[in-house]
Formats: sequence, C-alpha cells, structure tokens
Amino acid sequence: MNQKRKIPLYVKRTFSEKVSATFDYLGQNWKPLLKWNMYTLLPLCLIQALTLNKVLSGMMMNMMIFKTDFMAGSFFKDYALTMCCYIVGSIMFMALFYSLFALYNERENGLEGIRWKDIAPSYRRNALRSFRLFVLLLLVWIVICIAMGLVAYVLSEKGAIALVLVFFLGCMVLVIPMSMLMPVYFLEKIRFFPALAKAFRLGFGTWWSTFAIILVLGLLSNVLQSVLSFPFSVTWLFHTVFIENESAFFVSPYFSLFVYLMGIVMNFGIYLVMNLMLAGTTYQYGHATEVLDTVTIDGDIANFEQMK
Repeated sequence: MNQKRKIPLYVKRTFSEKVSATFDYLGQNWKPLLKWNMYTLLPLCLIQALTLNKVLSGMMMNMMIFKTDFMAGSFFKDYALTMCCYIVGSIMFMALFYSLFALYNERENGLEGIRWKDIAPSYRRNALRSFRLFVLLLLVWIVICIAMGLVAYVLSEKGAIALVLVFFLGCMVLVIPMSMLMPVYFLEKIRFFPALAKAFRLGFGTWWSTFAIILVLGLLSNVLQSVLSFPFSVTWLFHTVFIENESAFFVSPYFSLFVYLMGIVMNFGIYLVMNLMLAGTTYQYGHATEVLDTVTIDGDIANFEQMK
C-alpha cells in the first residue's frame, strides 16, 4: 500500500496552499481523527446534551408560567454544569488535537495505525497545559477588565465611552495574533508568557494572511456548525410550539429521546468542525514561523552546502 505523503508544517505557503494543506491533513487523517474524537469526547457529549436540554427546558417552563427569576435555583445549577462541560470539552479537545498533530509530524507513517498508548503520554501532558492555558487567559482577562473598569471610573462619560470603543477595536485587532498562541504553546512546549510574546510577534508579522485564513475557515466552520445544529434547533422549535397544546407526540418520551440524540449530534459535530479551524491556524503558524524565523531543514542544508 502506498504511503500517503506527509504535509510539512514549516513551509512558506500562499493562501490557497494553506487551505489545501488544511484539507489535505483532515482528508488524510479523518479516520483516526474521528475515532479518537469519538473515544475521548463522545462520552462528554452525552452529558452536555443532557445538561443543555435541562437548561432549555427550565427556561421554557419558567417563561411559560411568566416567572422573572428563572436564573435562580436549579436552572442556575444546570447552566453552570453546562458551561463546565463546554470548558472541559474545549480543554480535552485542544489536548487531543495537538497530541495527534504532533504525533503526525513526528511519526514516519503519520497517524496510521496509531494506538492509545501512543497518544496517552502527550494527551495527559497537553490536557494539563490546556487547563493552565484556560486559567491564565481567564486571569489575564479579569485583570484587564478590572483595569478598564478603574480607568473608566475616573473618566467622564464621554471618555468612558471612547475607552470602551478603543478597547473593542483593540480586541478585534489582537484576536488575530492570539490565534497563534495555541500552536506555539502546545507544539513548542514553552511557558505561557514567552508563548504569548511569540504569538504576538508571529501574528502581527503575518497579520493579513492570518486574518484571511481565520476569516475564510471561520465562515466555513460557522456554516458547518449551523448545519449540524439545525436538526436540534428545529426539534426544540416544535417542542416549544406544541408543548403548550400538550400534543401527545411532542410531550412523549420518544420525542424527548429524539431531542436528546439531536443534542448529542450537535455537540459532537461542533467538536469535529473545530478540527478545521485549529488545523488551519496551525498551518498558518507554520507559515508565519518559516517567514519570520526560517526553521526548515532544507534551509539549513543549503547554508551548510554554501559553507563547504
């Protein structure tokens, strides 16, 4: 059997070549990606769908009886549990993606024939790093918000509005280089603040090409996620419309089971689509690193030949 040609990471690429590399990576490895996403994330999706259904049911029932305090009690607990599930899922997904991506680049045959014992050491290490990344980003965001609040407090009303606008525009600009943080942090295995500094350097150094890849793949990801969310949204729409009339089918356990299954499909599908965005930004990271730092072996060999 012919071995599939591996896609190098650190290569200068045009926009179309980066998109092609992204889809080639997903196309070559869709079976192991699907398999290990199912093993690690599908069990969590069973819980996510359950908690999401409880949250939506609580909102609907409270609104039907015209309560205004639906954020209290059991609803708040279900909502908090749902958010925790999504946070845990994001941490697990990032750990899995970069574990598989690193192994793809390290192993001669890529992800072919990969087993859990090959993934486990890197996955545990990346899961811990992913959790640290979440905590540190949260702390940085809290510090920024507190600082913004203190500055806005001493300013006039117009000054506070101007500060909010500048902050909003700044976030829009910074979100582009921030997309480089995850590949730098996970693939180079450096500490958070050096990784953040390098992400800004790579991101600002290739800002427009990074913006282009995020825009195109982001739009495509949103379309795919909307398609995957459509069955769940439609079933909940029917559930909301007909439950007031106590229609036998729409309040039956069979329909509730169907809604639950659509919730699982939606949640798991969203994780699968996230592979597209992370693969695209990772190959953009490889392009930016090669453009600014020139790390390829071919370049080193050429330099060595010239020194002879």
